Amino acid sequence: MVADIQTDTEETVESLTETAEQVDRGVESVRDAMENLTDIVEAVEETADGITEVASATDDQAAAAEEIASMVDEVVGQADRVAEEVEELAAANEEQAAMVSEVEQSVSRLSDTETKTDGGTVPAAAKNESAAAEDVSIPGDLPEEMPDFVVEMLSEAELRAVARGDLDPSDLR
Repeated sequence: MVADIQTDTEETVESLTETAEQVDRGVESVRDAMENLTDIVEAVEETADGITEVASATDDQAAAAEEIASMVDEVVGQADRVAEEVEELAAANEEQAAMVSEVEQSVSRLSDTETKTDGGTVPAAAKNESAAAEDVSIPGDLPEEMPDFVVEMLSEAELRAVARGDLDPSDLR
């Protein structure tokens, strides 16, 4: 009986020793698991920080894209305004060219006339023509109410037509 108790005690001590070793191995496994979980938590935190940085950078890029779009719209508006102004300048230039042409024609007509002794004008060509070539004398046969500037603007043929009565000066307006 004592021998049996000793044997049982020895077996119990061995069993307890094995159990203690298993507990130590279990504790070590738990420590390893905790370290691994700590590493996982740190990796998750780093990933979350990275995601936050990416989100912030994306927001910054979106704001920059909106600003660029706004600037492009502004440039397009300015280009439209410049195009309109160029068109207006071109139209004004054409108008001025037409006016210059009119002034040149008036100057040409004026250079073809000479002043009469009574202050009126007569085409220079008419002055130089012989009286035999035409039976109507232009200066004396023009209506008195006909202004000098109208006489200056008319061609020699028109003046002769008015002097002959073939053309009414009021039709010249």
